[in-house]
Amino acid sequence: AGYSRDIFRIEEFIDRPLDVSYVLDELARRNQAEFAGKLNLQEVGVIGHSFGGYTALALAGAEIDFERLETDCNRVVWDPNLSLLVQCRALELPRKAYNFRDPRVKAAIAINPVNSSVFGPKGLSKIQIPVFLGAGTLDPATPAVLEQMRSFTWLNTPNKHLGLLEGQAHLNFSQLDAGTKAMIDSLPNLKLPPQSLIDDYGNAMMLSFLEVHVVTNSEYRPYLQSSYAEYISQEPFKFYLISSSSVNELNRVIQEFKAREGISDR
Repeated sequence: AGYSRDIFRIEEFIDRPLDVSYVLDELARRNQAEFAGKLNLQEVGVIGHSFGGYTALALAGAEIDFERLETDCNRVVWDPNLSLLVQCRALELPRKAYNFRDPRVKAAIAINPVNSSVFGPKGLSKIQIPVFLGAGTLDPATPAVLEQMRSFTWLNTPNKHLGLLEGQAHLNFSQLDAGTKAMIDSLPNLKLPPQSLIDDYGNAMMLSFLEVHVVTNSEYRPYLQSSYAEYISQEPFKFYLISSSSVNELNRVIQEFKAREGISDR
């Protein structure tokens, strides 16, 4: 470890979703002998963060769109989106159709996912199962407007939700070393939500989403409403839940942001 010049292996675009399917296969093989057949491996929910969010969406049916990648990655001036440093490396993959959809996966949760260029509208439109996207307003790695909000509008599945947390910044800063955490805490204009609050929001939403869309427990459906998100929100780090009914309004906000920042449509 530490001797590689690469942050990750290119093969991880392929291996990560295949690893999850392999684990499900292995659990199925061991289910009777080691778990007394108690595992329901035909109705599974997947959760992923960042590159793991890519994995979750790939298992849900999203497909790599090399044409979109070529367009986004060969621009003279890139969008203000650090995750392109990861996504554009997918151009090094052999050019063929990749389909990682696992039919055992019935719902997917992707938090701060790396996704918009590697999948694009065409690749994300392949998803037909329920999806929950999580985003943070201070995420420098996968900016909410360019990575989650825009991708949310491209999803065709009717059961889709977007959770937006004010102040969330991609990483769990409570797990950083003391020196780095002290430096971040010393910045006067940077106020981040405590990890405990992020966990509270996340646990409430993810539990409700999986209960409704994997367990098919309709009693949790009221908790997947914007009114409930507003009810549990705490100032100054409010949490918002957006559903498919708000796509037109969300598109307007995205267009205003792009116009303000000088980001071209494509």
